[in-house]
Amino acid sequence: MVRPMWDDFEIAEPDDRWVLLNETGRDAVIAWFAGPENVSRVPRSGEGETVRVTVSRRGGADVRYEPLTDRDRATIEDSIDEYLADAGIPPRPQGYRWFLRVPAGCDSPGSFLSTLHQAINSDPPGISSVPRAWNPLIRRVVRGFYS
Repeated sequence: MVRPMWDDFEIAEPDDRWVLLNETGRDAVIAWFAGPENVSRVPRSGEGETVRVTVSRRGGADVRYEPLTDRDRATIEDSIDEYLADAGIPPRPQGYRWFLRVPAGCDSPGSFLSTLHQAINSDPPGISSVPRAWNPLIRRVVRGFYS
């Protein structure tokens, strides 16, 4: 089997049968194993994006949302690329939002992503928390949804 490269993932605006992936290393690994036929990407405009800021204090916490800065975006992208490297996967192109196609028969995009994560987390790979140790499980679960 030929491994895809990130450039193989189509740049296309998805319809309502696609779900926006979270900005995490785990979701980037899911995208990798789902493959170009099940993932699309859209250039990120940055407009209207916010970051949740939580300040803990004695007796509670204050939560506010602030505009996402270029520095915030770079930090997020770099941490995802570090996670991918730890998983043995090449860094993905930066500056995109990534979408996963919802397989036929799934109730809704939001519930699909939750179901996918539950399936992955229900069978952790022993005691290892190293991203690469999760690859066989993530590959098997993701491909199971698209078979």
